[in-house]
Parts: sequence; structure tokens; C-alpha cells
Amino acid sequence: MRQITLCVIAILCTIILSCSRPIPQGIHSSPPTSVDDSIASTNYECQDLKTYSEEQRKQFYPFKQASKVMLISFSDSLSVPITKHKLLYEKVLELKVLSNKDVDTLTRIFYNIGPKPNDYWLAVKDPGANCYLPRNALCFLDHKGSVMDFIEICFECHRYETSSKRIRPIELCDNKYELLRTFFLSKGVRFGTKENNK
Repeated sequence: MRQITLCVIAILCTIILSCSRPIPQGIHSSPPTSVDDSIASTNYECQDLKTYSEEQRKQFYPFKQASKVMLISFSDSLSVPITKHKLLYEKVLELKVLSNKDVDTLTRIFYNIGPKPNDYWLAVKDPGANCYLPRNALCFLDHKGSVMDFIEICFECHRYETSSKRIRPIELCDNKYELLRTFFLSKGVRFGTKENNK
């Protein structure tokens, strides 16, 4: 009888201890509330984090290696019109070569503008829409005029793709695509950046 009592006590202790353990970070016991949603949305707002200096951003691949960085728009293909590292200029609608100052502005938007750093259990993720019809891109050319790599962007669907895993991911936040769209427009690249473009 004493052994049974001890077994019951041991089982009860195990249950109590397991119930009192803290919930691991990233796992929550109940659905998010409106307050949780509000906090997560606030944390996802774009802010200038000043993470990297201009000199540090210049060292990022492929900005450091490229002899020329260009913004382009295109319409009659589902990807950047490139064949064997050559840009097919006849399929490019608009083209703007960026100055050093432009590259500084662009890399600041890419890598210094981001969500507020936090360890809150709920975070907003923005994978974009299910569609993907890119109409714009950044092309990185070497000294021979060959396309080293590119970043293509679909402003309509809020998605982007890179041609290489070596390209550092863009820090996403609530209006990052709007900042990039405005940058393209400010450089005269209108196709794909305006709401009525198809």
C-alpha cells in the first residue's frame, strides 16, 4: 500500500512540475489578442536602424564588385531579360545608371531601414502575395559590361528574387516596397512602379 501511495505522489509531482515549466520562447499557449497584433504591427514599422555605415554597405556583394549598378524596367518576359550574362537592351523599357550617391541611398533603404529589433513572441512576416510578375530590377555589371548578378522586384506583389545566394537579403518592414518604389520613380523608372502599370 505504501508503494502505491509513493507512486501516486511521484506521478502527481511530475505532472505539477511539467505544468509549471515556462513556455519556450516563440511558442504561445493562446491565440494572439488585438493587443498582441498591435504590438507586432508597431514592431514591424520601418525605422532607420543605422546598422551599417556607408563604407560598410559599399563592401556588400555585389555593390563592391560591380563597375555599374543600373535600375531597369521590362515588360515582355517573366524575368530580367538576360542571356549568357548579357542584358538584352532591346527588351529593356527604361534604364538608369546609378551614381555613388544613388547607391548609398539604395543600400541604406535595403540594409538600414528595417523593423524595430525586439524579442516579442509574435512577429509580422511579409512573404508578399502569391503572384510574381516582376517588371523591375537592379542589374550589377562588371567592367566588361556583363551582368554579374541582379535583384528583380515585383512591386505589385511585394516580392523580390535574387540571382545569387551571395546577395545579402533585404531587411523587410511594413513599407519597404513603397520606399523602393519611390526610389525607382525618383530616378525616372516609371513602368512597374505605378499602380496602373501591368
